[in-house]
Amino acid sequence: MTFNKLASEIAKMEGKKHQASVGDVREILALLSEKLAGRDAASIIKMLIMNGEKRLVRRSKLRG
Repeated sequence: MTFNKLASEIAKMEGKKHQASVGDVREILALLSEKLAGRDAASIIKMLIMNGEKRLVRRSKLRG
């Protein structure tokens, strides 16, 4: 997956709630990339995975 493809997919997912431009998402991903390049990358990745797992559980409960 490319950086731009990821930004497009995230913008499309967020569009259901409000209009997020691909450029905005791309900038957020760039900032996240900088944070991941730092010393606390492992804790950021762990937090993102834990958050993703919680969201998946919540979504599955909402869908029935």
